[in-house]
Amino acid sequence: MLIDQIKKALKPSIPRESMPEAGLRHYEREVKGEPVRYHLRVDNDGSGLLIANAAAACRLSPTGVVIAEGLLEGEKDKVIQKRVARSFSGVDDATIAKDLERVRKTIDDMAFPGGRYPLLNLDDPGTSSRGRALAAPLAAEMGIDGTGDPSARIDKLWQVAVPQVVLIHLPGAPPEKLIEGVERAEDHGLIAGVRAPATDLLENDLLARLVRVGLDHVDVYWASADASRHDELFGAGDHDAARKVFRSCKEMEVCPVAVVPIVAGSLEGLEETIGSLRSMDVGAATLFALAQKEGTDPLGGLEPGALRQAAVTAEEVADRLHMNMIFAPPVERDPNQTLKEQLRRGPRAAGEAAIRITPDGSVIPPHGPRKSVGNILKEPFETIWNQDAFRHLREAVAEPDTCDQCPGLAACVGGCIANPDVWARIETSEEA
Repeated sequence: MLIDQIKKALKPSIPRESMPEAGLRHYEREVKGEPVRYHLRVDNDGSGLLIANAAAACRLSPTGVVIAEGLLEGEKDKVIQKRVARSFSGVDDATIAKDLERVRKTIDDMAFPGGRYPLLNLDDPGTSSRGRALAAPLAAEMGIDGTGDPSARIDKLWQVAVPQVVLIHLPGAPPEKLIEGVERAEDHGLIAGVRAPATDLLENDLLARLVRVGLDHVDVYWASADASRHDELFGAGDHDAARKVFRSCKEMEVCPVAVVPIVAGSLEGLEETIGSLRSMDVGAATLFALAQKEGTDPLGGLEPGALRQAAVTAEEVADRLHMNMIFAPPVERDPNQTLKEQLRRGPRAAGEAAIRITPDGSVIPPHGPRKSVGNILKEPFETIWNQDAFRHLREAVAEPDTCDQCPGLAACVGGCIANPDVWARIETSEEA
């Protein structure tokens, strides 16, 4: 198509020998008299990600990476301009100067993000990671229970340049483990989030304790605008507790994220459910659907056609209400668990460039069978990342074609959500 040819023509080409080395760099810089910590991640194709104080993040083109690295290294403008001119053919001096000023302003603005919240999922479906050669995942979701050492896993994530971690509060997890994990992530400057039922967060003042050690965002289940329906799935009083958590987030200046499960019977009220979040000033949500193949007995999962309908409805409502929304890979309905048990596990990972890490260090891809592709505590990460499950991220596989049933649907950037191959296949009774 002509549009694809235009995109390729406009995309700058950087020689391999001029490309900054892939990895994560740490910088300290003074902005308006205040110390600011920056992390610059460079991916295999030269594009990158800039994070400031673990509270604001932006994506960078290969040109932006070269400029940002130079500015953060303290190089003079003329040195940076010459490097850009050598690295990118066909770019005139005026354009380079304009880009340099834009990156400089971005670096300074990120130091004081104001009302802007941290980038909650660096693999936003609106800007798919496909077509980008990633050096590592953009986020990791870690199960936290009474076993394992969260700090050891987080240290490994830092070493391999994963910029965001979400700690999943599993049943029976001691609060100290969550606090330890958030504190460790903050030490490295990673974006840190926690996902848990609201009642767990309010018990023993856990939310406030997490905020004190550096929590950036909290992900809370919100199954319905109807309290009785929500409490039926997540326990008595959890709906009211979620409202309290959302209010507390505003007071504590922590970003609230609603985790919205979609099951059979919830489609009719989906618009009201999402709308109720906006009325509480919750501007970000992760949606995950329970899915089942056609012809199976209804256990709460949505069949392929209903999955499409759910995604269309959610995206239309999100656009109208100006909400940031992520549609996580659908989770296959497990007949060996009650609906309530499975929903409390939430999505496996929110985004195609995220991974799940179990308490023992096993790495699980975001979709496909629940099968470990390696152990982050025992194996070189290069070995894990070179597994076939991550090939399209590692090798910049092109965008998938959209079908004529839901053209342009952002939820389909990781593959058609109606295709069981892209679902998070049946979870076992073990930690997911």
